[in-house]
Amino acid sequence: MVICNSKKLPIGILTERDILFLYNENIDFSTTNAYEKATKGLVKAHSNRKLDYALNFMVDHNIRRVIIVDERDKFLGVVEYEEIIFEFEAKNSRCDFKIFEVLLNKSKALEVDKKTTLKKTLEIMKEKNFGSILITHNGESIGIITESDIIELAKDNLNKEKSVDHFMHSPIFKVSTKTSIRECIALMRTKKIRRIIVEELDDYGEKIDYIITSKDILHNLQGNYSKFLETKLKSQRATFESLEDLVIEVYDFGDSQVVSWANRSAKQKLHISIDDSLQKIMTSYIRHLSKVRMKIA
Repeated sequence: MVICNSKKLPIGILTERDILFLYNENIDFSTTNAYEKATKGLVKAHSNRKLDYALNFMVDHNIRRVIIVDERDKFLGVVEYEEIIFEFEAKNSRCDFKIFEVLLNKSKALEVDKKTTLKKTLEIMKEKNFGSILITHNGESIGIITESDIIELAKDNLNKEKSVDHFMHSPIFKVSTKTSIRECIALMRTKKIRRIIVEELDDYGEKIDYIITSKDILHNLQGNYSKFLETKLKSQRATFESLEDLVIEVYDFGDSQVVSWANRSAKQKLHISIDDSLQKIMTSYIRHLSKVRMKIA
């Protein structure tokens, strides 16, 4: 849910993950102000940006959705991972790749026994920062609890001391590591789900379940983003954040250039935001230089 002010400018957002954590903290939803609990640092993009820019935007900032605004920064709508996946699916040859390629370096699915209380299950999800968890019985996955399910639970204020099997979503949809990404996308689209369970056998013949999300598939469609993020975001940007120098990354559309990333120093000294135009950056930079010169004088 995007929260706007009286001028239709987006000022906050509440996601399913937020609701999951708030529900676990026993927040009274009937009296709590939504804006107080909303995320304030929004990532926005203007409506004339291209689809590949939106995709890079999501990967760079590790978000599931981009808030779209007009030329006056007024709210127009939201673009999510799934919408971009369906757009890319028909024209991208990488959709024929097998699902095991997405599994590389991915962690095993989070699991709890069906008799675990809902309260304990939510605590585990919060601790691990997972948006879903598999429910098992005798070592077999029989259901799943996701962020979407938590929305309904929070709304009805159900008893969290009951076992999680009372609230799980079942049946679950499983595929093998030989399944293509195209088949997974088709299943997600048909069943209107964001996650698919991938079953793999280890060297001892034991079953291992993974949860593949729309986010994993989207990264795979555009290439090996895991390595990209590790080298570009974690290493380079961590270094840039510690510098006093102004570091700005610009995305070139050909006829215009906008900020795709900036370090802390640049944001504070130039008062710029993500998706600002290069013209605005230069104006802010000139003002910054003028203040520096005045201090020296």
